[in-house]
Amino acid sequence: MTQDPLFSVEGQIVLAVGASRGIGRALAEGFVTRGAKVVIAGRERATIDATARELAKHGVAEARVCDVSKEADVAALVERVIADHGRIDTLLNVAGMNIRKRVENYALDEYDRILNTNLRGLFMMAQAVGRQMLAQGSGAIVNIDSLNTYAPLTGVTPYAMSKGGLSMMTRGMAQEWGPRGVRVNSIAPGFFPTDLSKKLWAEPRMNEWAKQVTPLGRLGDTEELVGAAIYLASKASAYVTGQIIRVDGGVSAGLNWPIPREYAPEPPVVGPRAAGIDGRASGAGRRHHEQWMPHHCPEAPPEPPVEGPRAAGIDGKASGARRRRRERWMPRDRLSPPPSPQRKLGSGRGLRTRCGRTGFQRSLE
Repeated sequence: MTQDPLFSVEGQIVLAVGASRGIGRALAEGFVTRGAKVVIAGRERATIDATARELAKHGVAEARVCDVSKEADVAALVERVIADHGRIDTLLNVAGMNIRKRVENYALDEYDRILNTNLRGLFMMAQAVGRQMLAQGSGAIVNIDSLNTYAPLTGVTPYAMSKGGLSMMTRGMAQEWGPRGVRVNSIAPGFFPTDLSKKLWAEPRMNEWAKQVTPLGRLGDTEELVGAAIYLASKASAYVTGQIIRVDGGVSAGLNWPIPREYAPEPPVVGPRAAGIDGRASGAGRRHHEQWMPHHCPEAPPEPPVEGPRAAGIDGKASGARRRRRERWMPRDRLSPPPSPQRKLGSGRGLRTRCGRTGFQRSLE
């Protein structure tokens, strides 16, 4: 198979943990068919051996038994891979389990099983493989996160907690190991029917709901996760670490709520009639407005009403001595506005300005 060298994983030594079925198997097969040497690990000897035989038809694959919740198993697996191959280039940290029930009904041993596998186990595996990668000065770790780190789903709270911890583990390891050449990232799948979840997604109500909340309108196929994993293990992502890549059909892009069509927002106004700042007309009309209303005071508050003996006379102009003073400074033959809103007429007792408007301008309003 001809590969783009930028995305090539040919010749890599890949350790895929939790790869006997589901997402782990799909990822392992994706690497095998692209020329990587893959060691697949799982708890059940019969299942992992059968998977290795199937994958070996497409390339190099071998099976190793390992329970990631047991420290001795993790240490023995890493030592064996190093003894056989001398290095580990990529770790696919996939192992996981789930128990669905209401949060108040979990027994502590169920909680422990979930956390011991999904968080403690993956931490021990990443730590053991990470030590080898640090000694090599290179390596890529790809953890399998979850949609639950975007928004926890009902009925899987301990699982969501374990994946939340895995997200922080990814970022923390990336911070510490990046300067020494080891990159750590995660893939967060959306709704993917696997051996463990296909019964759930076979229910018409659940299947329809998943399609409605997924912008792409369908459930995912485990093979659609391979591209992200290849990217994170190859030179194409040489400057990427501490990231979560969400392969979820767009579920995490936002909430697809069933809003009636009549409540949808109106389309924006376009063309020459489009509104300018604060809805004012654009073009010549706006420039005329801004000539009288400087930028630093686009909306001056209206003048308070004059009450009592100083109440306005005809046409709203002040009466008596106040009116005569105004007319003395602004004769009737000078009704055109001054060239600049900030300019003061005369000297000494020139007109006061307020937010760029002269008293004359206010009298015309």
